[in-house]
Amino acid sequence: MERIDIEARRKAAEIIREKFLEVVEQMRRGEKPILVMPKRTLSNTIYDVRRRMLLLGPDKIKRSFLDLGEAKRFMQTLLMASIIYEALMNDEYPTIRDLYYRGKHTLKGKENTWDTQRESDAAIRDVESYTGLLREEMLILSKEKGKVVGRMRIRSGGDIIDLSRMGHGAYSIEPTPDQIEFLDVDAEYVLVIEKDAVFQQLHRIKFWDTHKALLVTSAGQPDRATRRFVRRLSDELKLPIYILTDSIPADEVVVLRDRPTGRIYIGPVEELINSYFTPGVEKERVELPIDVPSWNPETGRVEWSPIAYAYRHRIDDEMLEIETEERGAIRVTKAHSLFVFRDGKIRVIPAKDIKPGDHILAAERLPGPINTSVNLEALHTDVLGLHTTLYERKDREEVQVTYSSHPIVSRLREMKVLLSSRARRIPLEIINSPPLMQVSYLKGLIEGDGYIDEYGDIVYSTRSKILSKQLTCLLLMNNIKPTVLNNGENIIIRIARSRFRASLHIHRYLTESPVPRHDKMPTEPAYGFPISEQLEKLLIREMSKGGVSYKPSQKSISKQELLVLQRIAGMLPGDYPLLVRGDATLVKVKRIRKINY
Repeated sequence: MERIDIEARRKAAEIIREKFLEVVEQMRRGEKPILVMPKRTLSNTIYDVRRRMLLLGPDKIKRSFLDLGEAKRFMQTLLMASIIYEALMNDEYPTIRDLYYRGKHTLKGKENTWDTQRESDAAIRDVESYTGLLREEMLILSKEKGKVVGRMRIRSGGDIIDLSRMGHGAYSIEPTPDQIEFLDVDAEYVLVIEKDAVFQQLHRIKFWDTHKALLVTSAGQPDRATRRFVRRLSDELKLPIYILTDSIPADEVVVLRDRPTGRIYIGPVEELINSYFTPGVEKERVELPIDVPSWNPETGRVEWSPIAYAYRHRIDDEMLEIETEERGAIRVTKAHSLFVFRDGKIRVIPAKDIKPGDHILAAERLPGPINTSVNLEALHTDVLGLHTTLYERKDREEVQVTYSSHPIVSRLREMKVLLSSRARRIPLEIINSPPLMQVSYLKGLIEGDGYIDEYGDIVYSTRSKILSKQLTCLLLMNNIKPTVLNNGENIIIRIARSRFRASLHIHRYLTESPVPRHDKMPTEPAYGFPISEQLEKLLIREMSKGGVSYKPSQKSISKQELLVLQRIAGMLPGDYPLLVRGDATLVKVKRIRKINY
């Protein structure tokens, strides 16, 4: 065994022993056994400007053995700590999967220590938080994903490895990257490539040799070892890091938030960020003070995340148009990654590998503007530059605005309100208004180009692709879940008369119809989730107990039914818990076609 491993093993075992002996001492003193550790939440995350790292803040959580809601998690953490400590003392190198199997057993034939690896992984993170040790420092191994090639020599496990002499292969970044010693490097920068296929192509033509670069691939979402390895290249060798990821077409509609002002923009990406680029320059990299909504795979929430930079370039390739049953169509490059739900698991898959019948993740809710304190009089007078008269209707909780100046037509055209059907937009002022004003605007749209069908559903039709996507995002910001369908040149946006699609009060306001009785509202499975083999077994088990109803012919299940099942069974298999508690839903792929760009 290498000296560096012996020292790491000794240090980790000593820290684990000392920290968990504190729990033993609590019991000896007759106190309640409690684990106190940093809270792992977004609200307790602090950005350290000096170290350029996200760190956990001062907030703590307590896991108490005598708290019914925390007892199982408390015991799981202690069980995981004992397994890790035993592996350290026995000179073993367990994987994350090993730890799951070593600890999985049934207590008195009734309760499992953990049902899924997600639970055992959470216990590992608890041990990390409580002890202050990373799992790499406890010599816990994970599957190697990242690879690196280039003019560099390293020492790993006592061997000197030349990363420029790897043939057509590459060096796999080991799970304990802090134990790698950098000997020498002849490179001017690091190029991190998300797609392994692109990495292989650049490696075959020896891009790293002709351009004096270190090539690193994360093979999709980077694992901790790859992130740590790249961080060391930046901090210790002072090499600039460039990242090659997916591209989107210039006219694709995106949601952005300007970080300094907090204002939200929804429109074609080139239109929104073009001012940051130098006119006439085809290839350019610029830093942007912009955030975008992104799905957090740890929490299942859609959150604002910062963009480091944008890179504008020309592409000469076919694109894919993926049409879904519930959310219209999206256009992506063949290598663009999408979250796909298969066999009860959320996977990251290139668009070229997606097939009709697959289910891809889509937002069920979008974060709205932070600052929505808007003065109604100022909005309509200052923004439009026109004299207005406000009429407030107390009986309907709405504000009507009457303009008494003819220049309003030209001003509204400037705001892209009075345009042709294909060019119509939602004004920026509405997107950044309080929810009440947004819903009032929605009501006006429906009264103009929409109707209420025989089922009580709200139906809106437009020929403007930009307006349709703006409207969809605006609905999601207000927790209204629409269905988007393409019907020839028209794009149909439908809000079903269901308490799962919009609150009863919003539906009443938009349609001016009485609030239906709760038990008379339709219970259609909004955005049904496919039933995996593991979930089917759970449904059959709980059905036999009389807890839920289930038919073998049933192919999908709603989020509301999953919530009931989770409450009865205590735990859902696979990644269903992420969908139940998070902001994402699933939409089914109807067809895929290649398009020229």
